[in-house]
Amino acid sequence: MIIEKTICFFCSKNKTAICCDACKLASCKHCSYFIDKDNFEFMSMLPKKLINKTFCPDCYSKGINKEIDEFHDILRRAKAVNVYSKKQGTETRFFRRIEKPVKVENYDDRNEALLHLTFLAAQKGFDTVVDLDLKSKKVNLDGNYKKLVWSGTAVPIKVNA
Repeated sequence: MIIEKTICFFCSKNKTAICCDACKLASCKHCSYFIDKDNFEFMSMLPKKLINKTFCPDCYSKGINKEIDEFHDILRRAKAVNVYSKKQGTETRFFRRIEKPVKVENYDDRNEALLHLTFLAAQKGFDTVVDLDLKSKKVNLDGNYKKLVWSGTAVPIKVNA
């Protein structure tokens, strides 16, 4: 992000301008769109090319807005994914497990790891995950401090056609 004193290309005010990360046009902070952790709850799941970037109104409306809407749609579907753990084998014994398991690692929270697993399933077009196995591991930090790190696997399947 480059900041300089110039005229905003969009509102024509003489303010400190921020260069767009896509087209390098100068726009003021009121016209710019910021994609950072303050605006997005699940920043780690956003496409890498969008994380911590700033966009002008043109670039945002032409392509970035569609990608963000798609991200929110996948996130909405991920929250609606049905989840069956490994212990629920009797309920899932007739489900065909064709797809390879999805895997996540190094999450600070169990719910975040679960959401990322369901996000990966929803991104591929599946509506259910079976054989969910979330595990925690105690990791030593500096000195006497320890924390839990979560990882897990699940098999995505399509139940509702």
